[in-house]
Amino acid sequence: MKFLVVTCLALGGFGLVLSGCTYGRWEFLSWRYASEFYTPIQQAVDSGCLSEYPKVIKVMNYDQLSAVVWFKGDSGSTWIAEAWRSFEKPNWQFKKSGSAGVYYCDIDIINSTSGGSADGFYWYN
Repeated sequence: MKFLVVTCLALGGFGLVLSGCTYGRWEFLSWRYASEFYTPIQQAVDSGCLSEYPKVIKVMNYDQLSAVVWFKGDSGSTWIAEAWRSFEKPNWQFKKSGSAGVYYCDIDIINSTSGGSADGFYWYN
């Protein structure tokens, strides 16, 4: 009986630590930095990188030069994108320049209400 209680407590503690290191971290980063991404995301919609404005933005990773951002639109579609700092306005960009001056969007769809999804991502809706 004592072994069962210790095992349950250990698994519960592990679950709390895992949750705090992912969901808790995302919530803290989002609370602190999400406002920096509204204008760059609006610019991404205006330039055709995204099809709709997000209603929820979560910052999954953040440092001085890059960030990983998750967002969800009104339709329920979800995206994940890697933004990087640039000297252009806004400071965060989602478009990268390729060869011969061609630009491409660095935004991946995770789940689409019109069909399709991406495997290998851990996210919550």
